[in-house]
Amino acid sequence: MLRGDPLRLRQILANLANNAIKFTQEGRIDIRVKLAQRQEERVVLRFEVADTGIGIAPEQCSRLFQPFSQGDPSIARRYGG
Repeated sequence: MLRGDPLRLRQILANLANNAIKFTQEGRIDIRVKLAQRQEERVVLRFEVADTGIGIAPEQCSRLFQPFSQGDPSIARRYGG
């Protein structure tokens, strides 16, 4: 049995999957969960979403976990978000 916030986890995974779908016109999308750590009665799970979509420019990666801003507005207009 795992304890956590299923609503937030569902929201995060849905957002990641929807973005992968939005930016991957063809190819594949993989969603994986792995056991990252195990300590007695505690586990850490790692969720990964990988796709063959258009990707993100290296200079934009530093902005990933900052307050929201659009990486490239021209892409947002093309892909709708």
